[in-house]
Amino acid sequence: MRYKPDYESVHSHPLPAWYDDAKFGIFIHWSLFSVPAVAGEQHQDISQSFRSGSRDIWKNYPYAEWYFNSLRIPGSVTQEFHKKHYGDKSYESFQKEFEEQNADFDVSEWVERIRAAGAKYAVFVTKHHDGYNLWPTRNPNPRCPEYHSTLDFVGELCEGARRAGIRMGLYYSGVFDW
Repeated sequence: MRYKPDYESVHSHPLPAWYDDAKFGIFIHWSLFSVPAVAGEQHQDISQSFRSGSRDIWKNYPYAEWYFNSLRIPGSVTQEFHKKHYGDKSYESFQKEFEEQNADFDVSEWVERIRAAGAKYAVFVTKHHDGYNLWPTRNPNPRCPEYHSTLDFVGELCEGARRAGIRMGLYYSGVFDW
């Protein structure tokens, strides 16, 4: 069967048997935002917040992976936290600390946790909207050429997961960078 680039065609595509049987997987968001590891508080269901139409949702956004974006919003929980704990330090400067904290990255520990949780697959965010690649790339970020990991977190996790029989998916945010 040939699929067309429209909703009806793609929606008619059957799920792969392994995915339909898996029932549980883990989506991993991990990058420079893991250094400060803070976000706003969620006061209601996030979809209700968006439906309300209030622009204040971005000031108290409850996801740490949006730290870089939230940092630029005057009066946001993230901006206040950052000023108090990091002063004028830039988000990009977390790169050095992130690399140092993860120099002893043990992929076998991660894979064992995924397996022990009963997950049959994992999806790893290889680059979030902050533009930081979690592998050493020869294709630099045009805004910040050294803005990528010197460690190959993506390759190591994929190799370890495959050895353990865990399927891997990769998410790469290529639509926009903040």
